Amino acid sequence: MKIRYLIERSGGLYVAMSLEFGLAAQANTLAEAKTKLESQIAEYIEDINEEKDDFQKQYLLNRKGPWQCFLLYYVACLLNKLHLNASKVVEVLSFRDIDGTIKHA
Repeated sequence: MKIRYLIERSGGLYVAMSLEFGLAAQANTLAEAKTKLESQIAEYIEDINEEKDDFQKQYLLNRKGPWQCFLLYYVACLLNKLHLNASKVVEVLSFRDIDGTIKHA
């Protein structure tokens, strides 16, 4: 399962947003924002695994971030492909399974 996220600077803070789950974290540094979001995602996936109700589990798996985050993500990806400074950090986490094991893509 691939989980895309976007990190942008907002004022003096870095804000990391998960496109797939609508989760967000903020911190004073880029690395800290990324680490906080990765921890949130891992905990979220653990919660999904513990959920007994299949309907609720599907709801949690299909929850998405706002469309504005998707737009920023794809614009930043395009600018990065064109070797322009996107001023946004876009990355993809790759989860082997929904077991919380994180493997960076």
